[in-house]
Amino acid sequence: MRYSKRKFGLFITPAYRSSAGIEKYGRALLKAIYRSELADRVVLLGARDSPPPGWVESLGCGRPTVARSNLPRRLLQYTWALLGKPTADAMAGEDLAFAHNLFERWIPTKNSPSIMTVHDLYVEKFPQRLTVHQKLVLERPLRSVAMRRANLLIADSHNTERDLIEIARVPPERITVIHLGVDHSVFRRVDDADRARQVLNRYGVGGPFILYLGSLYSRKIGKLLEAYKILCSRWESPPKLVLIGGREMLGVGYKSLSERLAMLNLGGNVIRLGVVPEEALPVFMSAALVFVYVSLYEGFGLGVLEAMACGAPVVVSSTSSLPEVVGDAGLLVDPMNEQEIASAMQRLLDDSSLRDELRRRSMARAALFPWEQTTQQTLDVYRRMLG
Repeated sequence: MRYSKRKFGLFITPAYRSSAGIEKYGRALLKAIYRSELADRVVLLGARDSPPPGWVESLGCGRPTVARSNLPRRLLQYTWALLGKPTADAMAGEDLAFAHNLFERWIPTKNSPSIMTVHDLYVEKFPQRLTVHQKLVLERPLRSVAMRRANLLIADSHNTERDLIEIARVPPERITVIHLGVDHSVFRRVDDADRARQVLNRYGVGGPFILYLGSLYSRKIGKLLEAYKILCSRWESPPKLVLIGGREMLGVGYKSLSERLAMLNLGGNVIRLGVVPEEALPVFMSAALVFVYVSLYEGFGLGVLEAMACGAPVVVSSTSSLPEVVGDAGLLVDPMNEQEIASAMQRLLDDSSLRDELRRRSMARAALFPWEQTTQQTLDVYRRMLG
């Protein structure tokens, strides 16, 4: 295929900040671009404060062309939304074929299309639950501008596509669905008992356990703690609940995780590990009796899929995108019903044959979502726009 000689812009600052799903998505896409014939067509756009020099090269991306704004990330987002400046073309120093933002923010361009990836519509769907920080930084208005002005929106799931159509009133022809994926070279079942024992002992996890892994946002933990309290009331010596995750964000009306644990008197049964290095996560996912993720709303659910790739039997919400991701490989529950969540966990704890069956289904289902599929479908969008 012959392409336009013009280059395209990719705003890479969202790929830098941490190891959450958005960042993994950005890094996988960067690596795919630099392994493809489009490597010499991309101009990487960055804010003044991120990513730092040399970071892109550390991903194995050769000698990238990086054009930085002299504005910090937050201020750059405001000037884009409010002033329409600086354009991606001005940052790159040339006319671009299009520009893509990996996050829900609009990139103004001179005369070319802009693409934006939409990961979820929580802000638009639950405005009453926004944190003080989200209100102060104008999260909702900035996203509204982006969804209205972007020419093409890439949605992580069909659930997000439906929300874009129904809530944001985006015409269907402006939306392309591309699911996220799993790095199967990292997230796979760990059968080495000695390695598993060493890792778990290092973190003080010595017996059977239930696992939650993800951001410690109140909406993501949902009713898990209340359901676990019910489970504890049924068992003389229940499995521990292990919580892995670092970022905690409270919506209006929610109590902090520490307050909830104290109110429920769960301190002795819950192990909070904070952030755990990625190389240790497959051990926890493989060893967990149950992986529970009863988020009140998800745009995709990457952590669940990674756990499934390691063979974890999962209990997840029956709402938003999670049924689309999990299929028939897990137990689906009403995230607002702690009794139902507790019963699903107990069902798996009591039935080893069901756990084994769901382990097999989890790995088969996760195999359908490789990062290579995500990145190639995205590159195909780029090719169409360059062709």
